Amino acid sequence: GRERLQSAAALPRTRLAGPGRTLAYIYATRPGSTGPPQSRSRHLPNLRPPTRLTVAPRRIGIKSRFSTTRPLLPSPGMGSTAGEVTRADFPEGFVFGVATSAYQIEGARNEGGKGDSIWDVFTDNKERVLDGSSGEVAVDHYHRYKEDIELMAKLGFGAYRFSISWSRIFPDGLGTEINEQGVAFYNNLIDFMIEKGIQPYATLYHWDLPHNLQKTMGGWLSDKIVEYFALYAEACFANFGDRVKHWITINEPIQTCINAYAVGIFAPGLCKGVAAEPFLAGHHQILAHAAAVDVYRRKFKAC
Repeated sequence: GRERLQSAAALPRTRLAGPGRTLAYIYATRPGSTGPPQSRSRHLPNLRPPTRLTVAPRRIGIKSRFSTTRPLLPSPGMGSTAGEVTRADFPEGFVFGVATSAYQIEGARNEGGKGDSIWDVFTDNKERVLDGSSGEVAVDHYHRYKEDIELMAKLGFGAYRFSISWSRIFPDGLGTEINEQGVAFYNNLIDFMIEKGIQPYATLYHWDLPHNLQKTMGGWLSDKIVEYFALYAEACFANFGDRVKHWITINEPIQTCINAYAVGIFAPGLCKGVAAEPFLAGHHQILAHAAAVDVYRRKFKAC
């Protein structure tokens, strides 16, 4: 059945990361009320929020503590009610999809000609991860990608945002010799998702920098990395751009700046106390993004 309005006090609250953030809530009016929905901020002092709407995503095919694995399909002839969300509530053309990153799912660290990434090396030290786990096998997406794509299609998703492993395309990161086995893997992946009616959204960088670039030039602290990222981006555009029309250059660059070069909890795990380093990493990521966009616009946009 449909979930009902519950007391906001009985619901768990989520705090946004970072000091001074305002946590906004959206509330529904009580049954029988003719007024519009209300919104309140957590930063309003001594204010007990009104009853909050909890959404029961019965038709959303993501298995979680809130839902069942029913396909994400529209409900013809039915509009949504106060406690229910369907595809009819979203604008026409809204994209429903899933997302992953290469290191977190692919596995196959030493297969297909892949070179080490900074995350491969970082997690070799088992003390850096609470349970000592790594992405060496992960969910074995490298070998089981067809099963994963079929599950996405079964759930009714029409888009898949995945990341390409830089060190699977250029094992040393330098762009001197392309790894054809890596190219073949992503070609097969892209072809199969299109066959299943899923549009590819490719991310060029999701934190798994080739270890060689970190070891030889300091990774994102060096301005040389901009040129190498542009070469890598061009190789991806050239090999996959005939089918991939949606590109993301760098995933959450601020996480690399802070967690990798200031706090040290992400690969490469640097925490030298040098105030400039996180800003250098951010600056060079912005330049790398701009270089990749420039290559795309000049050579591939019309493709």
